[in-house]
Amino acid sequence: MQRVVRVGAFGVMLALAASTVVAPIAAQDDARSNPLYQGPLTERIWESGKLRAGVALFLPFVGQDPSTGEYFGTGVEIGQRMAEKLGVELELVPQDFSVIVAGIQSGQIDVAIAGLFITPERLQVIDMYPYATMGTCWIALATNDKINTLADLNSPDVTMAQIEGGGTYQLSRAKYPLAQQRTRLIGTGEELFGHIAEVTAGNADVAPFDSVLAPVVLADHPQLKLIPEDCPSSTDFTAGVSLGYPKADPGIHQVVQEVIAENRDAVEANLLKFSSLEFLRPQQ
Repeated sequence: MQRVVRVGAFGVMLALAASTVVAPIAAQDDARSNPLYQGPLTERIWESGKLRAGVALFLPFVGQDPSTGEYFGTGVEIGQRMAEKLGVELELVPQDFSVIVAGIQSGQIDVAIAGLFITPERLQVIDMYPYATMGTCWIALATNDKINTLADLNSPDVTMAQIEGGGTYQLSRAKYPLAQQRTRLIGTGEELFGHIAEVTAGNADVAPFDSVLAPVVLADHPQLKLIPEDCPSSTDFTAGVSLGYPKADPGIHQVVQEVIAENRDAVEANLLKFSSLEFLRPQQ
């Protein structure tokens, strides 16, 4: 059974036991009268009175306070702006990256605000709206002499640690078809640190990580090296990071487009804020 965290006023997370903040009826009436917002999904959202947004941990887009379980991040705040525009409550639904796209397709969630890499596989089954880009680098043991450059990665002698269903996994398979892929389901808050464990234990030669995390990796794990060596100045590949929602639904697409356009400065500021060491290094 999934634990649901409800979000009230913009940027303020409320635990499940707290009272739910209901959007003013007038705000919903205004939204429903806008012909640009009409569509199958928006109609379901208005009827239920809530926007069910899928979240999976991936800073600077979605993080979780380990002491309270409350979610925060750029994606969470975008979700709240969407709920406000539609005049409904925001309901955060925890998801795994391996199933979050299927959750959109099945109607378990209305949108994914987890920060999804845009991949050809995902674009076949859902629509995606980009609002940021993210670079990818790799970690390896400093003593691993067989891997020193990106060119060394495309080899059957290289094993890559990956998250099942993750966007990086999909991109890596396409770029490095000869490499062996070792996949696992992600645990709460452990994408990077689970990758580090895989590499340090010798289960994988390399593991991908988001380039903004390079300072954390170098400061906390001197036994590792970065590929490319000058990450984050240089990265392997970059991918658009987006919201995900059902295909061919003009109403929700219009809402997403307007929210991103109207809050571009806030989005950029939050991406910078939640990329700082204060948020990237988990609290002990």
